[in-house]
Amino acid sequence: MERSKLLSLSGLILGIWYVSTTYETSATFEYPLHSFGVILLFCGLAILLTDKLIPVAKSELSRESYLSITQEDLDGSVDRAHLPTDGIQGNTGASEQQLPLRRLRGRMILVLLAVLLAVLGIRLELLRRIIENVQCSDFSPEPFLPLYVAVHNYWRIQKYASNDAGNKEDSSKATHDGVYTPLHHRRFSSVLITFLLGCSCVVSSAHASAPTSTYICAHSLPYSHMIPLFQLLGFLFDCVMLSILIRFLEHTSETGSRGFEKFFTLIGWFLLLASLIHIIIGVTVSMLASVDHMWISTFPTPYLFHLIKISLGISVTVVCALRSLQHVSLMTTSVIIIFVVAYCRDVVIAWRNSLPYPPAPDTAALLAILFMVLIFGMYFLADTVADPRHYPFSRPTFRAIPRWFILSLILLCLSRAGLWLLRHDEVRSHPIDILIHEGLEQHQTWSKQATASQSLGEAVMAYEKRYGRSPPPNFDHWYDFAKARSSIVIDDFDNIENDLLPFWALTPAVVRQRTWNVIANPAHFVGGILIRDGKAQISTNVVPTHRWMLEGVIRMIDQFSTWLPDMDLGFNLNDECRVAVPFEVIEPLKAEAQRQKTAIRDIKAKTFSPNRADVWSTLPTQAPHEKFFEDASGRKSFASWGSIGCAPKSRARTESWWNKKHICTECTKPHSLGQFVSNWTLAADICHQPDIADLHGFYISPASFKTTRHLLPVFSQSRVSTYNDIRYPSAWNYMDKVAYAPSDEYPDVPYENKTNTLFWRGVTSEGVSSGRGAWRGMARQRFVHEATNLTSPRTMLFSYTTSINRTFIYRQVEPSDVGNILSTDVRLTEIARCGQQDCFDQKREFGLGNKTDFQEHWNYRYLYDGDGAGFSGRFLPFLQSGSLPFKTALFREWYEGRLTAWVHFVPLDLRLHGLWSTLAYFSGVGDRLGNSQVSTEGKEKEGQLIANAGREWAAKVLRKEDMEIYFFRLLLEWGRLTDDRRDEIGYKL
Repeated sequence: MERSKLLSLSGLILGIWYVSTTYETSATFEYPLHSFGVILLFCGLAILLTDKLIPVAKSELSRESYLSITQEDLDGSVDRAHLPTDGIQGNTGASEQQLPLRRLRGRMILVLLAVLLAVLGIRLELLRRIIENVQCSDFSPEPFLPLYVAVHNYWRIQKYASNDAGNKEDSSKATHDGVYTPLHHRRFSSVLITFLLGCSCVVSSAHASAPTSTYICAHSLPYSHMIPLFQLLGFLFDCVMLSILIRFLEHTSETGSRGFEKFFTLIGWFLLLASLIHIIIGVTVSMLASVDHMWISTFPTPYLFHLIKISLGISVTVVCALRSLQHVSLMTTSVIIIFVVAYCRDVVIAWRNSLPYPPAPDTAALLAILFMVLIFGMYFLADTVADPRHYPFSRPTFRAIPRWFILSLILLCLSRAGLWLLRHDEVRSHPIDILIHEGLEQHQTWSKQATASQSLGEAVMAYEKRYGRSPPPNFDHWYDFAKARSSIVIDDFDNIENDLLPFWALTPAVVRQRTWNVIANPAHFVGGILIRDGKAQISTNVVPTHRWMLEGVIRMIDQFSTWLPDMDLGFNLNDECRVAVPFEVIEPLKAEAQRQKTAIRDIKAKTFSPNRADVWSTLPTQAPHEKFFEDASGRKSFASWGSIGCAPKSRARTESWWNKKHICTECTKPHSLGQFVSNWTLAADICHQPDIADLHGFYISPASFKTTRHLLPVFSQSRVSTYNDIRYPSAWNYMDKVAYAPSDEYPDVPYENKTNTLFWRGVTSEGVSSGRGAWRGMARQRFVHEATNLTSPRTMLFSYTTSINRTFIYRQVEPSDVGNILSTDVRLTEIARCGQQDCFDQKREFGLGNKTDFQEHWNYRYLYDGDGAGFSGRFLPFLQSGSLPFKTALFREWYEGRLTAWVHFVPLDLRLHGLWSTLAYFSGVGDRLGNSQVSTEGKEKEGQLIANAGREWAAKVLRKEDMEIYFFRLLLEWGRLTDDRRDEIGYKL
């Protein structure tokens, strides 16, 4: 094989491998309209630059040597005047009836280019719509593109061949040619081979795919039917473009290397023209759309980085593909592309899915991929030994099949078979049994260290050892306050320590000034509470509609305000958290804060500084003009505000997950055991979960989102990871806005008497969906759709019994069977925070259920709880009941760490992919699947133990008294942090 051919084919294979293994995690396709224009630009420039820097080399199959056929054979077999070449150099003796590229001028070129430009534009628009609604996509027909080329060639041969029945075999053929003579003497052999290749690719792709996500493909919307149609239309347009490309190649081949140079130049300039049109359209659309206007003006760096990488990868692939056409046929090139894409995808899935979950591609997938390798090898064998008198338009890749090629195919088969042998299908013990056991140990360890101190002296020593400094002034009064309220948590207040840590890097004066900045302007929606002489009061400039929240805060503070220093506090009046400081800023602040606070050793005073009221600036009567928060409501917030708090090399900063059709299983592995959450704290960390960007309303389209990248002192009821709000106990729970209050009408019946059903009623309050379909990714809507409108098969874990033993195995269950074996009562009662068409679409997709009294929950055994616009206010009442709470949560509250997953409640991943297996574990499915080997007996005892443990523990550590104790200690710490003498004050025995 000549050097230029080897380089072209090698570059093509490597380019396909790179693109096919990275495109799913590239942010490029989050904005496909703009990306397509840039990719076309890169491809056009790459082709033109390559053509200038590396001229087209003369093919080893020159015009003089391409067809070794006698004049008699040629005259007797094929009409030379109409020889199609499929991108192949023709015979120098071609008749004047053939059309070389130099004569294809004027209208013909313009018409072909105009048609190609129109078809390409339509194709890319179809692709954009498919990407934006990929959750509704079906299997791709693209693996059959080589079949189209083969059919096209076959039709051309049939049309122009005159007589080939009497041809004799060439004695120079390889010795093994005789075995395949019957195959090669059939003109449809290439059609058959490419058909089988396409079928094996489709079967392999169907088995080698990640589990389907819960992102909603609404069957009430046209996209559920239109996207598969768009995929088919896209395939047809690809065929049209291939036909035009073949037409150009037929004429190009007449003039050899010179013709290819002109062909490359033509394609390069064509792609530049197409890119210019797409870039203009993309910029115009962005400037007209208010949502995209800010994005196009800022042009985020992660997107730009991903766009450049994928553009370079595609450019290299396109250049190598075009260069390959000089040496091999278009059909061979297409076969290589389809094979490499299918094989890479299958191997990547098999490599990642070696554990029982997600289920690895099964035996059918292995057989499909092995068959695909076999067909791939047969294609090249047929291509090599084809008789040119029967296939005058073939351009063999090899003169004879080399040994390394056969060894490569064998290696591909062995590698894939090895991955199949390494897969694990069965689970010896149910993961939930393991997680419950580990959870009990974790809870015991936490309880022991959190409640160790039995006296004030021990508490002071524990504080100094734990946090590296003395407790704040009035710590003794806090201790007496906690003991008087029978608190069992004395030592573990790490949440306070972590929340306040970065503020130690700021001077007290700076912290006070920033507090004034956030509460001076009511437009910030940060309400001020002023503590003076042991009394707390609300500032006069608070928005009246949110005053109730601050009144609840005052009620808490009044329980211990006597011991607090004079200070001002800013409380977030919105549900969403507010302070998103970039990683590059917050980490140095934390490091500096750690150095400063641990250096505090010499305590000179046990009280706060006198006259503290004088150092707090008076609030103005008129709001200042300067604003410290940016209104980002209704816009995607993950990349701009969420992931900026992650390390630069984290997955959230370096990857994206635009393929909403499939679950990002690599994102779940760090915090999961199979389908089940194994680390509840890590499950809330977005830094290894880029797919969360499309799975929660807070990141998709927050309703009331006024935020900042500066470290401002804002007290919030809850926050998500990477944010720097200071958490405090919510007035919502303290004031019993939603309370556990069973009655004779709505009793909390014993667990064993409750209905064996998962119950939920709620409103679409998680985010705002104002006409662009944002609701389809929001967690509440996804949960309701999963429970009421399930349309895709789901993977569930069942007990699998054989004559030898009993294990657990994951199996796909059809949507109708899920509804038959598991009971849910889930309904939306109101469609809120929507606009335009989205309101109507949600009503049509979900319907509305009747509102129920909140106390009716206690009749059901399983209660689902999920975030709203912020934290869920229902969770504490659910814990206090005798029912078993199932919880998903992105937001975390002040009591983070006090509750243990699988001990006090049942955790669910935000993706909800383990919902049905978890429910099946507790409720059981029996043998209702109709398979005596597959069943699951309900663990009623385990469910009751968790429900009772959560209830008992909540009564010990989540009381209103515990909220007061936590808030008291938080404000003592904040009082010291804002004191000018903070390095000198503290509590000493």
